[in-house]
Amino acid sequence: MRLITDILREYRNGRAADLASVRMAELVQAVDETGKAGTLTITFKVKPEKGGGSQKTIACDVKAKMPETDLFAEAGGRDGRDAGHSKLNPET
Repeated sequence: MRLITDILREYRNGRAADLASVRMAELVQAVDETGKAGTLTITFKVKPEKGGGSQKTIACDVKAKMPETDLFAEAGGRDGRDAGHSKLNPET
């Protein structure tokens, strides 16, 4: 059995691990700035090779969900929603 950390470091020559590190740093900064929670998700999809055998195809996806922010906050801390903007529908 191989360690998950080894697989992450070896996948695409370490690009998944590098991306996860960058996204984690961005997430921590966003959490510090907003005071709200976020998530970092690393997903491995493992499929058997056609024709059987012990080989597998592995795909890796790294996603960060940043904390929600008020998209219409204005300079000086004023909230722009009073100008007709809606947090749920920025088109209005």
